[in-house]
Amino acid sequence: MRLIISFVTILFLFNSVLMGQQNNKTDSSFIIQLNQEIDNYVLKRDTASLAKLYAEGFVLKHGDSRTDRKSAWLTAVAKSNYSVRQHDSVKVEFHTNVAIAKGKMLVQKSGGETTAVPYRSYIRLFIFRNNRWQLLSHHTIYHQ
Repeated sequence: MRLIISFVTILFLFNSVLMGQQNNKTDSSFIIQLNQEIDNYVLKRDTASLAKLYAEGFVLKHGDSRTDRKSAWLTAVAKSNYSVRQHDSVKVEFHTNVAIAKGKMLVQKSGGETTAVPYRSYIRLFIFRNNRWQLLSHHTIYHQ
């Protein structure tokens, strides 16, 4: 009897994990939450967590056309002084193992330092690899 209960429990847990991953694969609210979580880690300068959430080959294109690869952006984050990185109006579009997030973000720095454009639009490309979502590309768009 214990063996049967143990087997059913393991099967249930495995199914829950599997279904959770499948649900996250096409769940826009999950991507929207992950999207904000990434920038919460930027605020905390938590480069260890970000390194796991940024995919190999990650590229960030700034609104002024500068481009950072993963290692350069993580170095910049470690030295950053952001006080706000808040997303708004995020829409997610799914394709096979790809999610495109488009939205707006308010960016402010600590200590009264101003950003060139505090409110900006962006496009982010998430990729589903090894049973998890990672950010592969971020492109900031400044509006005049």
